[in-house]
Amino acid sequence: MNIAVIGEGISCASIAVYIRDLLPKENIVAYYYQYKLKDEIIKESPELKIYKFIKFRDNLSAFYLKLIENYDVILSCGWSHKVDDNAIKTRKFFNIHPSLLPKYRGVKPI
Repeated sequence: MNIAVIGEGISCASIAVYIRDLLPKENIVAYYYQYKLKDEIIKESPELKIYKFIKFRDNLSAFYLKLIENYDVILSCGWSHKVDDNAIKTRKFFNIHPSLLPKYRGVKPI
């Protein structure tokens, strides 16, 4: 099973590291982030594939299509972009929130 985690923040990166450590090594786990990444995350799980989200910033549909083609499951957490309807219809996208909703919804709810 190939899993992509898209998002921002230490909690999202920690989820990616945790999933990487849980699954057998033949599974691919990738983490796509947008702004900053702490060095500890890279050191914590060297098998985790890490990509900075830049190329597709102007064309989110192309980014989602790439994820759908390459991964069985896509988890979003701390993701500040709307996932388009076509991507959601694939039933591969799941949103994870590290706190109780709606009380702790974050600073920029969609």
